[in-house]
Amino acid sequence: MRSALFVALTLFGACGGDDVSGTLTLKPDSTTVVVNQTTFLTAYLNDGTGSGSAVTPVDVSYAMDPMGIISLTPHNGIQLVTGLAVGNVVVTASGFGQTAKVGFTVVSP
Repeated sequence: MRSALFVALTLFGACGGDDVSGTLTLKPDSTTVVVNQTTFLTAYLNDGTGSGSAVTPVDVSYAMDPMGIISLTPHNGIQLVTGLAVGNVVVTASGFGQTAKVGFTVVSP
C-alpha cells in the first residue's frame, strides 16, 4: 500500500505539485562520457525504502558548471547527456525545494 501511495505522489509531483516526500536523487551518480557520445541523466524522488521506488522521472531544472563541456537535451522525461569537450562538469538539479548534484567527466575518443 505504501508503494502505491508513493508512486501516486511521485506521479503527482511529476505533474507539477510540490507536496511530494522523498529526496531528490540523480542517476547515475557520476559517469564518464566520450566526446560526441551520449548517456542519460534521470532525476527522481527517493523515499528511502530501498524498494526501487524511484521508477518515475520527475521534472526539475538543470544547471551546469562550467558550461560547454556537455549538453543536456530533454528526452522522454529524462535528460540526454552529450559530451562536447574534454573536461569535468557538475550538473545541479533543482526541484521540490531541493537540489542534487552529479559530476560528469568527458574524455577524448
